[in-house]
Amino acid sequence: MIANTEYLFHVELFGFTERERMVFSSMFKLSEMRSRTYREWDGTTPPHPDCVMLDMDAQNARTRTDQEIALHAPYPIILIGGNCPKEMTPAAHLQRPVRWAELLLTLDNTFRSRLRVQPGDSVPAQGEALPAETSGLQNEMELHQVEQWYDRKQPMNFKTDPAVLVVDPDERMENYIKAKLGNQHYQVDYTNNGEQALDLIELNRYNVVIVEAELSDMEGYEICKHLKKRQDRRRTASIVLTTRTSPLERMRARMAGCDAFLSKPIDPEKLLYALEKFLPDWRKEEVPAKAGAV
Repeated sequence: MIANTEYLFHVELFGFTERERMVFSSMFKLSEMRSRTYREWDGTTPPHPDCVMLDMDAQNARTRTDQEIALHAPYPIILIGGNCPKEMTPAAHLQRPVRWAELLLTLDNTFRSRLRVQPGDSVPAQGEALPAETSGLQNEMELHQVEQWYDRKQPMNFKTDPAVLVVDPDERMENYIKAKLGNQHYQVDYTNNGEQALDLIELNRYNVVIVEAELSDMEGYEICKHLKKRQDRRRTASIVLTTRTSPLERMRARMAGCDAFLSKPIDPEKLLYALEKFLPDWRKEEVPAKAGAV
């Protein structure tokens, strides 16, 4: 339901891949749960869009920007990817890969100054939180954006077992991950606090660290930052789980270096799907037998 049609804005999309357009479509649908709503412009109503999102990597991007410059476009233009023409001053210019939360926050900031606010009006907050019941849709969008780290059709050799670390006050999370990955021979370690997690990370190599954002002794984001600074031959992904739902919170997670950000309550199958984005199909590297060994 749209809370207030005065806060309804139509956005034209120029370019973009089919996958990116799916994310835009989901983001627009999600915005209907907020007081500030965005829809894709249909080309007719209203007469012109309230904003244009322009894919600068699209084939005809330069032609379109030249047209907008010549027409002195009366609406804000947000550029995605590529280079910004010197003659243009866009409302924002985002580089790929762009996360849906960053897009939503950029739109909020773009239209904030255009809201017709009267004394006593309630103004939509910057990066306002999303309803808890939208967690499934948020997680769908998040997983659409995460690139597959490994080609799972090509098994990889490991000298030691690939491993996953679960950092969560809820022990059920550990039990679930062990049940799902145990038959694939992944090592699964568990702790409920940040300090012990940092110790385990120093002692072991992990493919994925699943961490709750709110731990008793520190924020889960601190663990994400530590992982990104750490030098290791084995690439480690971090997945943050949280009840916090605002786009600003997702931006904090991204700045901390987390690779995926999932809102609670989480569909267990979606969490498994997220794990598969970062885990290889693997086999143990056989150590050559010594000469003369039986």
